[in-house]
Amino acid sequence: MPSSVRHWREDSAIESAVFSDNVSSTVSNRRKAQRPTSQSATKTGPKIPVAPLIAIAVGVGLFVSFSDALKKSPAPAGTASVAPPPATAPAPTTPAVDPTGEPISDADRATELINRGTELFQESKFLEAATNYAAAVQLTPDDETARFNLGSVFSRLGRFDEAKAEYLEALKLFPDYPEAHNNLGNLYAGQGQLEKAAEHLATAVKLSPESANSHNSLGTVLGRQGKLQEAAERFSEATQLAPDHLEARCNLGNTLLQLGKVNEAVDQFEAVIRVDPEFEPAKRALARVNQIRQNQSLVPNSPVPLP
Repeated sequence: MPSSVRHWREDSAIESAVFSDNVSSTVSNRRKAQRPTSQSATKTGPKIPVAPLIAIAVGVGLFVSFSDALKKSPAPAGTASVAPPPATAPAPTTPAVDPTGEPISDADRATELINRGTELFQESKFLEAATNYAAAVQLTPDDETARFNLGSVFSRLGRFDEAKAEYLEALKLFPDYPEAHNNLGNLYAGQGQLEKAAEHLATAVKLSPESANSHNSLGTVLGRQGKLQEAAERFSEATQLAPDHLEARCNLGNTLLQLGKVNEAVDQFEAVIRVDPEFEPAKRALARVNQIRQNQSLVPNSPVPLP
C-alpha cells in the first residue's frame, strides 16, 4: 500500500448519530419457509418500522448502519435461555383470557407484547419497550424475532453485551437471519473485533444482497482492515442499491480519496452535496481536497498528501 494512504484510525471517536429512513423488512416469506418444520407458526401482526442507527466516525468519515427495524414473528414454544426484563420499569401484563372467556395462548400474548414494545420503541421509550420484549421472550423463548427486537432495544440502551447475547440467541434459532447478522457484526466492529464483524456482515450481505446498509457496514469494516479496494466495491454497491444513501456515498468518496482517485472522490462528495448541501462530512471532505489542490499548485509535481 502506498505510504501516502492513511489507515483507518482505531481510536476514532463517535461524533454524532443520525437516522436513516431505510428500514429492514418484516418477517419474509423466505424466513417463514426456512424455519424448522417443528416450529409452529402463529399469525403475525403488522410491521412497525424503526429507522436504523448510523454512527459517524471522526476523521475517517465512515458510517456504520444498524438494522433496528422491529418486527413481528411467529412465536413457537421452546426452552432457550430467557433475558430478564429491566428491574427499573414496570412489568407489562397481558390478559390470560379473551373477552369471551377463552384462554389466550402464550404465542398470542407474546404477539401483543411485541406489538406494544414496538410502539414504545417508536416513541423512544426504550426501557419500557425492553420490558415488553423481555416478557415476550419469557413467554416464547424460541421466537427469534422477539430475541432480535430485545437485542435492538438493548443496543439503544447501551447494553451491548446483552444485545449481543440476544442476537446470538436469535441466530441459534434462525441462522439465516440477515438483520441479526448485520447488527451483531456492527457490535463486534464497535468492540474492535474486525474479523468477527466482517464474517457476520458478509453473511448479512449474502443473505440480503439488496440491503444497502449491510453493504455499507461491511465496507466500513473492510476499510478498517486496510482492504480499501474491497471496501470501495461494497460502498459502490450500496450507492447503486440506494442512490441517495448519503453515508455510503460519502464513504465511497473517502475510500477513493485514500486510493489516490481524487477526481472520482470529488464526484461522490459533490453528489452528496447536491442532495443535501448541509451534509457536514461531505463539506469537510471537499474542503480537504481543495486544500490539497491548493498546496499542489504552490509546489508543482508534489505527491498528494491524503488526509
